Amino acid sequence: MPPEQDFLKKVLTVIEKRLGEERFNVTELSREISMSRTQLHRRLQALQQPSASALLRASRLRRGEMLLQKTGLSVTEVAYRCGFRSAAYFAQCFREDFGVTPSQFRDGAKSDLGKRIP
Repeated sequence: MPPEQDFLKKVLTVIEKRLGEERFNVTELSREISMSRTQLHRRLQALQQPSASALLRASRLRRGEMLLQKTGLSVTEVAYRCGFRSAAYFAQCFREDFGVTPSQFRDGAKSDLGKRIP
């Protein structure tokens, strides 16, 4: 595996491991991979990747999407399990990325399931 891929895999692994921690942020990420925030930003930019904060947010939203689909947790509980400090901010970010609120997404996922079952 090329060094660039190893680096990106390491970053994503650290993000995945600490995703549910509310206090986990870019500073913590850079510390965990032994790199300054500036170095991390430059390295991701060189690999044509989103910023570290965008990667972290996208990972949290993907986890939220999965939890909304596969669990009966409330939107608030999903938000906290994904590391968001506020359910309202989670809902705002979710709507920006998916075009629907978390509740609408869950309702749509349930109705799609019903359509698939004969």
